[in-house]
Amino acid sequence: MVNLPRKDLRMGLPVGLGCEMVAAMLFPRFTRMMRPTLLACLLLAPCAGAADGGSFTLYWPTDAGREMPSWLGAPEITESSLGTLGIPIQPESDAALAVTVYFVEPADGFLRVLWVTPEQETMVSANLCEGVGGAHQRTVYLSQALLKSAGSLVLQASADAVPVFAVRFEWMKSQTLLVAEGGDEPSVSLSGGRLFDNREIAGTAYLPPSGGWNEDVVTTALSDRVESIVEGAEFIVALDAVPDQARLEMRIAGADLQQPVLVWVNGTYAGYLQIEVPDLSDEGYYLDGSGSDRFAGWRKAGVFLVRGLWRIGDNSVQLGHLVAPAAAPSAKDMLLQLRYSGANDATALWKQDGETLGDAPDFMVPETGSAVPQFRFE
Repeated sequence: MVNLPRKDLRMGLPVGLGCEMVAAMLFPRFTRMMRPTLLACLLLAPCAGAADGGSFTLYWPTDAGREMPSWLGAPEITESSLGTLGIPIQPESDAALAVTVYFVEPADGFLRVLWVTPEQETMVSANLCEGVGGAHQRTVYLSQALLKSAGSLVLQASADAVPVFAVRFEWMKSQTLLVAEGGDEPSVSLSGGRLFDNREIAGTAYLPPSGGWNEDVVTTALSDRVESIVEGAEFIVALDAVPDQARLEMRIAGADLQQPVLVWVNGTYAGYLQIEVPDLSDEGYYLDGSGSDRFAGWRKAGVFLVRGLWRIGDNSVQLGHLVAPAAAPSAKDMLLQLRYSGANDATALWKQDGETLGDAPDFMVPETGSAVPQFRFE
């Protein structure tokens, strides 16, 4: 692969230093995670709601003959220089509301969300767009405090038409969730197994994840923004020690449902991203102009990278495609995890307190310069 966008990540890991000391140098604001302890936290989950259901998907343009729930009014288009869609809502008592907007990102524009009542106008999100440049979805959260009286959810776009094709509403109430210390603490759980933290549902501009460490695993971000990978991309990681294991994870939007995103490390083919296939109840599935199935929104992806791929010094991590993608895929939340056993020996990872837990895995190390696998379709 040549002529790829290149990102530099300088992460020197001094040889001979323990993982905790290395992490303290790299991430001084982090504190070491303690042994798992169950903590109770509040999780917002869908509730039964009114008799006519606690969730509803509004398609736009609407089907005139479709019955609407009692808490949802008829959508209205407002005449203005901006495309504006207002959806009247009668809030349920003691319930919060998750709103997932399915839309096509306007080029160099915005799509904002407001909650408007006779008394006040509240900005929920100044811009749902993230630079994906195609069909997308974002979920925002309207708190119980905000929904004190009837009002309208207003979607306003920079274009003269509202680029929205569906809006899903899910009423929620708080439930107790047990979470181990150091584990993820989702704030909202929605249908189809979708979990969101505060960073994802705040409706703000993109906030990159933080790095850190846990035991002998160091995690660092490869990028602090949404990256276009339509023509591939390259990231440079500087290492002062060779990791025993490595794992790359990210979220992908716009990628084909049946075409792989390939990964190279230092010019050697390293595998392809295992990309999540969302629940079929997700409204993000749609047909493109050619009649092919596509998905609007982020999907989790990851790949395990064997130790033989890495070297001391600069390391190149590249993303690419077997065939030119039909859409413009993007990536965010790109995290590289590195495990150091201290002895740079894979067998050390399988020992604890001097006792062998089992045979070490047989690491398959690709030959230097091995070609990308060729797929034949007959």
